[in-house]
Amino acid sequence: MAAGRTRRSGELQNLDSLLDTMANVTGILVVMLAVTQISMGDAMGRLREMLAQRPELTPESLALAEEEAAALRAELAPLVAAQDDLASRRRAGRDEAVSLRGENARLRREVERAREADPDALRDRIRSAAARKGRLEASLSGARAELSGLQERVADLESRPLRREARLPDPRPPPPGATELVVLCRHGRCFPADASGLLARLWDGVERALGRPRQALDLPLLSITDRIRLQSYFERIPVGAGGLRWRITLDAHRQLAAELVWQRDTLGETDTELARSASDFRRELRRTSPARAYLFFHVWDDSFDAYLTARRLAEEAGFAAGWTARAAGEPVYQYLTQRGAPRFVE
Repeated sequence: MAAGRTRRSGELQNLDSLLDTMANVTGILVVMLAVTQISMGDAMGRLREMLAQRPELTPESLALAEEEAAALRAELAPLVAAQDDLASRRRAGRDEAVSLRGENARLRREVERAREADPDALRDRIRSAAARKGRLEASLSGARAELSGLQERVADLESRPLRREARLPDPRPPPPGATELVVLCRHGRCFPADASGLLARLWDGVERALGRPRQALDLPLLSITDRIRLQSYFERIPVGAGGLRWRITLDAHRQLAAELVWQRDTLGETDTELARSASDFRRELRRTSPARAYLFFHVWDDSFDAYLTARRLAEEAGFAAGWTARAAGEPVYQYLTQRGAPRFVE
């Protein structure tokens, strides 16, 4: 009997331990459930506050966002083109580096061959080179003497008074409503320039480079980024006509300007070619009415003879004419910072 009571007492103690463990687990679960409910409530409250503070999406805001995206895409397009150009330059630089390494290897091989060469043969080559040097020095001395004589003759000719006819601008005013026909006299030649076409292409290039119409541009206050973009566009893409090209630069006073660049020195006709009956200049005068146009010459000091011939032909054809003198190498600028419709090459 005593043994049966002892067995039942042990079983009851085991059940008590099991009940304690289950009660503890249940309490922990209840606490975790309460904490989870509280956290979910806080999260839902924050979410409701964020939704309440979210700006309302309207058709106007959506349209504004689309406009901003389009503007960003327009600004990105030139940058992508510039990236391609930089990649091309990088590849060219890599190719040049490879070529230089090959040249360096070739020179090293030549040095090695020279070291292995026969010393007597090298001494013979050195003596031959020294003899050739003596002959060249003698020839150079004779050339210097001849040059000295020529310089004396030039100095004598320059000291003599020159007789040259100088023509001032035609005192007659241009015909009412007449169009100015620009004639450029440079490098010993004269030719009519397509002034209106050059100006039109210049401003078209400016608008294409900056992606905005001229009326929307404030060129006097143009940003540095836009100036770099403008110069890069005109360097990559030829903008001009008739053998002339525009290049964006800054003048001596740091003003933004387009410089007119001659793509070759043979544009136009010399004084002898101008005087021919079938010259291009004479044909241009025959196609133009003196009552509707007048000529304005830009004359560099290396082309005065050609200017005199062209001026005589213009006067014989009945054209009113004027001219302005330009120093040797003086650039031709079209200032982009001027407001309104500027005159060609002010």
